[in-house]
Amino acid sequence: MIKKSNKIKYSYIPVFIVLIMCFIFSATSGQSVIFCENVDKYGKPTNPADTFDIDTSGSAICILFKAGGPLNTTEVQFEIYYYDDNDSLILNNTLTQNVQKNWLYCWQRLSFRDAGKFKIYAYNASHELLGAGEVVLIIRKE
Repeated sequence: MIKKSNKIKYSYIPVFIVLIMCFIFSATSGQSVIFCENVDKYGKPTNPADTFDIDTSGSAICILFKAGGPLNTTEVQFEIYYYDDNDSLILNNTLTQNVQKNWLYCWQRLSFRDAGKFKIYAYNASHELLGAGEVVLIIRKE
C-alpha cells in the first residue's frame, strides 16, 4: 500500500495566502484617509499627520479622502468615531458630502474640541467602505 504525502497539499497554503493578500491590496490600493491642516485645489494636503495639538476652544482639522482613481459615487459619507476608556468605538458624528463620480478626492474640515483617539471611515452612496484612518488629538498646553 502506498501512503500519500500531505506535504503537497500544505505547500499550496503560502501561495493561497499571498494571492489573498494581493487581492486585498489591489482592492484598496491608492485609497487613503489623510488628516491635515488644509487641502489645496489639487487635493494636496498641507502638514499631514496622525497626531495634532488642538486648543480647548476647538481646532479645525481636514479629513481628506483620496480614492486613487475616480470616486465612482455621488456621495461620500464620513463616520467619525472616538475610542472610549475601554478602547471601544463610539459614534461621534456623521457627515455626508455630495461629490461627482469623476472626482479623485474629497475632503471635510472638522472642528474638534476634545482630546482622544478618533477613527474615521469613508463610505460611498451604497455604504460600501472606501477607506479609514485614525488620528490622535492632544490638548495644546498653554
